[in-house]
Amino acid sequence: MATLFAKIKINKGKEKDFEDVCRALHKETMTEKGCRQYSYWRANEERTYYCLLVFDSYKDFLIHQSSDYHENLIVPRGPEFFEDFSTEWLDPLEGASDGPPTEHQAAAPSDPELERRYSDMMPAVVAGWWKSLRGAA
Repeated sequence: MATLFAKIKINKGKEKDFEDVCRALHKETMTEKGCRQYSYWRANEERTYYCLLVFDSYKDFLIHQSSDYHENLIVPRGPEFFEDFSTEWLDPLEGASDGPPTEHQAAAPSDPELERRYSDMMPAVVAGWWKSLRGAA
């Protein structure tokens, strides 16, 4: 599984446009095989949003990231939208969260070039401290 949490601060005046793109991304992403959750949330901080992405596998995440609609809807508009953008990989707490742990899976040489590029840019980081706690429930 791969679970990613993104914090996004939008440039002033771009909130409505960004929300429209988020709705289009949500609609497309929720039809993807391997997508468990893809949701956007407004934060308390002005112009700040959160996105929670949960996929059955890291490979499913890469397929999402490199999809035509993702590349067409958000990538070209990133500089227009994003004042700040950060991501963090999450790991489920057994017995208090559904789903298997987040694991990185290296892209294969036979995978599409864009998937390999996203694998290099956004590897699923498994924090060292998680490992000793996994399966402790």
